[in-house]
Amino acid sequence: MFDGKKAREAVEAERLKLEEVVKDNKELIETLQRLQAEFENFRKREEKNKTEFEKFSTAGVFTEILPIMDAFESALKKGNEEQRGAIEPLYYLLKSFLGKNSVKQFSALNELFNPEMHEAVETGYSQDKDEGIVLEEFKKGYTLNGKLLRHATVKINQKPVKKIAEIKKQLQTQLQELEKEPPKEKTVESREDSGKIEGKEAETGKKEEEKEEKKPEAEGLEKEEPYNSTENDSVEKIGE
Repeated sequence: MFDGKKAREAVEAERLKLEEVVKDNKELIETLQRLQAEFENFRKREEKNKTEFEKFSTAGVFTEILPIMDAFESALKKGNEEQRGAIEPLYYLLKSFLGKNSVKQFSALNELFNPEMHEAVETGYSQDKDEGIVLEEFKKGYTLNGKLLRHATVKINQKPVKKIAEIKKQLQTQLQELEKEPPKEKTVESREDSGKIEGKEAETGKKEEEKEEKKPEAEGLEKEEPYNSTENDSVEKIGE
């Protein structure tokens, strides 16, 4: 005879088993999907690193070439017409070579100072320029594939008031240091001077004592008999 209760229990048990299997499969699928995503991210990072390496692996070589460009530019500014005529072809040839390899030159003159692109090595002042404007460019800056290869070295506009304030601050710091630690040389000199003074006083006292000792002798000499002219005259005559 068919037992409906047992049949329902059997169906329910099978359903629970099926749900457990589905749950396990779902977790497994999620794990596989996560691993696949992580692997895809890893592959993209490696491709990016490879591309970055290819772009910037030559940075060291180009950095060594830049001083040659600086020398060419300096010679073009200072040289005569004949010298410039000899240098210009080489200069533009090297500049073209750098450009083909994604090395670009940028100018900072009359630009607002940017510490990420410029290196300030000197300051000046011009009333016609705003604070922080680049007044002079000593060396041009360069980028490689859009990233900084070398800072531009520049002279920037700075009001004299700031310079005075900086000097005043330095002087105050030096005065505070001197007050905390007085110079040792002065102490040594004062000791030497006091020793010299003591020596002079001792020498003066000794001389005074010698004078006092000589006084009785001088008084004794004053008490001797006066000169006898008769005896002296007789001695001279005997000799005759």
